[in-house]
Amino acid sequence: MDSDGSDDETFVTGAPVPTGTPVISRGSRKVRHVVGISLRNVRVDTREPRHRSESLAKWRRMSFSDSNTGSNNDRSDTSPRRRRSSARPDVVGAEVERALQDMNMDRLPDCMFALYADSDTSITRPYYISEVCYGTMNPEFCEIDLSEDPARHNSSLTVVAYCRTQTPGAKWQQVIGLEVDLTRLMFVGRTMDSIKGQFLPNSIIFHLTDGLYVIPGLQSKSVDANADSPTTGTSSTLASGSSETTTSCSYDTIMKLNNFEACVADADMTIASVSASIDQELASGTGAYWEKSQHKQQLRRNGQLLQSSLASEKRSLSAVQRQIKDLKQNLDMRRARMDALTKQRQAALDTAAKQREETTALVQHSSELYQQILVERGRIADALQQIFIIQPSGKGDFSFVICDLPLPKSDYDQYNEDEVGAAYGMVAQLVHLISQYLGVPLRYPVQTFGSQSFIVDPISTIQGSRTFPLWIRGALFYRFEYGVYLLHKDIEQLINAQELQIADLTHTLANLKNLLLVVSARAAQASTNGNHSS
Repeated sequence: MDSDGSDDETFVTGAPVPTGTPVISRGSRKVRHVVGISLRNVRVDTREPRHRSESLAKWRRMSFSDSNTGSNNDRSDTSPRRRRSSARPDVVGAEVERALQDMNMDRLPDCMFALYADSDTSITRPYYISEVCYGTMNPEFCEIDLSEDPARHNSSLTVVAYCRTQTPGAKWQQVIGLEVDLTRLMFVGRTMDSIKGQFLPNSIIFHLTDGLYVIPGLQSKSVDANADSPTTGTSSTLASGSSETTTSCSYDTIMKLNNFEACVADADMTIASVSASIDQELASGTGAYWEKSQHKQQLRRNGQLLQSSLASEKRSLSAVQRQIKDLKQNLDMRRARMDALTKQRQAALDTAAKQREETTALVQHSSELYQQILVERGRIADALQQIFIIQPSGKGDFSFVICDLPLPKSDYDQYNEDEVGAAYGMVAQLVHLISQYLGVPLRYPVQTFGSQSFIVDPISTIQGSRTFPLWIRGALFYRFEYGVYLLHKDIEQLINAQELQIADLTHTLANLKNLLLVVSARAAQASTNGNHSS
């Protein structure tokens, strides 16, 4: 029994009891404590690849051939073949290196792994995918940070490892699929150097924050592998006993392969030399025959070249004819399109001319309507001046009265409060009517109720009621003063709408009298212009 309570089981051949004690207790191990994963003796496929089988078969044939030659190999150092082959060591060495690379191509795979929260990896998505380690049987994936993953509080996880050989066109295959309970792992030490012995194929080591852990025995349940892949791996653990041994080539076999390659190179050189000698003999014995035969062959080749040139020219001619036909069709389509666009342009010009005439008539009609509106506004201004009679008070201080009611600028205590309220009520009524007839919406609408009229402030950010009185009796005086100020702002808006200047806002009746006079004068001028034009 080790220090963290796991089973007393040896996991490597001849390994001592792990030194040190784990810091994390068995029940407290969580996914967030996993900081790395290492794989050992990764094997993608237990079956022998085709190129590897061919290399081994070739070496076996060479070994068998060398064993049959017997004493011939002993004399190979002094034979002429050996002396000739020594001139090409680079070719033989390259062949040997390529053969060794072919044999190790599937032994050093590319590896990666993924972590799942559920054992059914076909319907769930991994919450962690590692990087790819290239060309190694013992990949190590360190610096894993699972402290922020949703599954960090789980005590179990599913590990699925994928590998791919370096063979061209190789695909990723699943070699390990394990559902691991972290509470049942066995502590083996602090570092990888503390682990001695050999690992079984496809072994897995977990790096937790307090040390290294392995799966003891068969306590971990293997996840169902991919049914379509015949090379899917099974659950891998560290176990005691002998590990699987892979057959390799000995030094003698490699040297036999080297000698065999030299023999093949010497044979090729001999064949080339004999062929050259035979060609020379034939050329010297039958020179005339070979001359005629070569001339005939040359004529045949020339004829074939001419036929191929003729066929090529015919194809070029057909391509040019097709191109000319396409260009003609394209030109016809462009001409038709230009004709259609020309007609559309002419129709657009005719429509623009008609619309220009209509626009001119509408502008003239609009001008006439505007003159009529000015005349009508002048008539209404005259009528308003007769209804709301504004005239000087006769006191000589540039003060006016409306319908014989005074409208003081200040010192309201010296006037009758009811008369002041009635005067402001008439002013509010007159301002409301002028805004309606001139088409100017007031920023501060007025509510005309005779001597108890109101004015509304919908713009300012104020607390409380937004309606202010235009009378004094029974009202708060500061609200009355603010209402008079808003009424002056409405009068200013009406005067600015007629493009007039205002000198003093407090001259309420004088500003209204001036506004009505200007509107009447413009109406008279518009009427005079209309009579002259007619």
